[in-house]
Amino acid sequence: MLASQLASSIGPLCPTANCGNRMRILRYLMSPMPNLLTVGLAWDSTPAQPNAIHALLSSIELSFDLQHAFKSVPQPASASIRGVLCGAGATFQGFAHDAVTSTWHYHGDGISEVVGEQWDQVVSKCSLGRFRPVLLLYQIHSAQY
Repeated sequence: MLASQLASSIGPLCPTANCGNRMRILRYLMSPMPNLLTVGLAWDSTPAQPNAIHALLSSIELSFDLQHAFKSVPQPASASIRGVLCGAGATFQGFAHDAVTSTWHYHGDGISEVVGEQWDQVVSKCSLGRFRPVLLLYQIHSAQY
């Protein structure tokens, strides 16, 4: 409920019982939109099967319109996936997209290597390695920022 109130342009209701006014949010104190959007994924304790990891990563949106996802976005903006943090046992592996070379890079198990230019190559490496994606990182693109 507080999240929906914060999305309004006026601000949340006054938190005290005897106040009938609405609080004013000073927009210059907080950025209207972050530069990075994270999506956390939770897994149960059963071992992840490669086909489940493949199906999950194949179905995520690689980019999306923020105005369709959040009603409080004031101007056109999009978000594109730029990183994935995966867990495998007690270790973590990361995949990062290099915008300059348009390639995906793998970092984990003491090595760093180029995976390729296509998202399908990241999906394949994750599913074959049984890496459970736990965090998706999206970069926000907006004409204003």
